[in-house]
Amino acid sequence: MRPENKEALSAEIARAHSFAENGKMSLAVRSFDLAREMLVVWAKPASLQKQIAREKAHLVKERNRLRKINFDHGAGDGRTPLLILGDSLGLPRTDQKLIGYRGARHTYAWMLGSEKHGFQPTSVCQRYFTTQDALDVLEEEPDLTQSDAALIHLGLNDCAKRMFLEDERLALALLSADTRTALLSFAKRYRHAILTLLPGRHYTSLEDFQHNLDLLINRLQRGGCKKIVLTTIILPPSRTWRATPGVNENFGRYNLVLMSAAARNGAILFDFNRLVAERGLAEMLGEDGMHLSEAGHAMFANEASALLK
Repeated sequence: MRPENKEALSAEIARAHSFAENGKMSLAVRSFDLAREMLVVWAKPASLQKQIAREKAHLVKERNRLRKINFDHGAGDGRTPLLILGDSLGLPRTDQKLIGYRGARHTYAWMLGSEKHGFQPTSVCQRYFTTQDALDVLEEEPDLTQSDAALIHLGLNDCAKRMFLEDERLALALLSADTRTALLSFAKRYRHAILTLLPGRHYTSLEDFQHNLDLLINRLQRGGCKKIVLTTIILPPSRTWRATPGVNENFGRYNLVLMSAAARNGAILFDFNRLVAERGLAEMLGEDGMHLSEAGHAMFANEASALLK
């Protein structure tokens, strides 16, 4: 980013803070919106692409490492091949990585590969993973569609309202520490106003989400997959609702599309959102209210196994 552009971006986010402090929130969020657009428009393309490629390589490396661990764990005669397409909810939390098998044993993918459930999982689970990313993986590895059964546990990254889209989030690393802190502090402090006054932004639009789900199911069916389970998205606990206006409606709309896709394409619906609510968010979810606790992973494995058999 050129020096004059860095200066203009820094001035714009300073203006956003000033507007907000003077009670002019409409102007404040418009300045914030302009500043985050500047992030990408003025970033050096080569630097931004390098940043994107670096993160992708890191995430894919983690995904493949856990995939091998879970596959080897589930190896054995008479096991049912199972493809799992999931996001970070199918992975260990970051504080579990150094525990046995890099935390894999705490996840439902590992549990489904146990003797109790009898699957040999190919777990393609990745942080920030969306339905489009899953389609890209099936394009790269078409043999994955030939699995006997498939479990699709995606949607959280697709549907969540975003303060920063992927390229904006990664472009933050290209800013000076002071400018980055000013931009992030505004986003954190005025999150409610940003999400209320600016158009909602998602990694995947509702229309694309529906299209992607249909494509995923159809590709798996054409590959010979006999059972396909589609999992609903967990609504975050009520303590998060105030900071994210419209979260119930938003998650509900994506879940309705997901349910319709299962019915329309002959897939099996796993209404995990309902089960988590019935059995207690506090026990099923971790401290962040989004990812699964070990009890949540165990419940997921038990319920998914029953649907897949």
